[in-house]
Amino acid sequence: MIDPKSEIYLLLYTNEDGEEIGLEEVQLLDPPIASRISDLIELLSNNDIYIVYQSTLILASWGINEGIEKLEEFIDTKIHRIGRIDPDRINGRDNVYDNLSEAVDYYELSGGDTRIIERLYKKILNLFPDQFFRGRIQVALQSSSVTSKLLFEISTAIEKTVQNNLFQASLLLPALAKHDNKVAHEIIKRHFHPKKNLHKDAMENVAEALQFIPSKESFDWLNTLLNSSKKLVVSKAETTLNILNQKN
Repeated sequence: MIDPKSEIYLLLYTNEDGEEIGLEEVQLLDPPIASRISDLIELLSNNDIYIVYQSTLILASWGINEGIEKLEEFIDTKIHRIGRIDPDRINGRDNVYDNLSEAVDYYELSGGDTRIIERLYKKILNLFPDQFFRGRIQVALQSSSVTSKLLFEISTAIEKTVQNNLFQASLLLPALAKHDNKVAHEIIKRHFHPKKNLHKDAMENVAEALQFIPSKESFDWLNTLLNSSKKLVVSKAETTLNILNQKN
């Protein structure tokens, strides 16, 4: 645990006025705190891997080369092998790659090199079937300018994940449907058919993906989802139906 009175704590969790705002808010500071960059780069050599990891998230999000290089190193060396770096608060599984995906997203927002972004997402998607992701990669891929270049990797990741973790596989459906609704339609029909497989958590992502697949079948599926016992699924289905109706 990092001492709240330490310089490291201030570097990682506070704004320019020294007010505690949390790591993710520090990642989102715009503009970044220029006077803090060299100290954060120095933390990349710290003996505590968690400190190195958090410094990496900030620097990568700010578009600093040293941070993005360390992030790629974490992916290439499969950082999860040394132990749980960032345990999920609900189930304790390591959420490290999902959070690295988010940092790549912020790196893109900071004007990062699209060639690097594409390469990093390809590497993360290669790890997707065997590692834990809660949903930050979903947000990242839906907004990224390089997603259209990753459709093979996305569809492959879904196919490799679907048998072991239907919900996690469904996270990638909206991004795929946005850029290739034909492939997404076939995958939904084969693995996520709302009339055959009412996995409630996965169906929320199916409902979101269907906004990009305007067809009679999509309307039928969405109407089926309106009968779900899960309020979030019903809400998402209603939203998507409204979107599709506005397009017609």
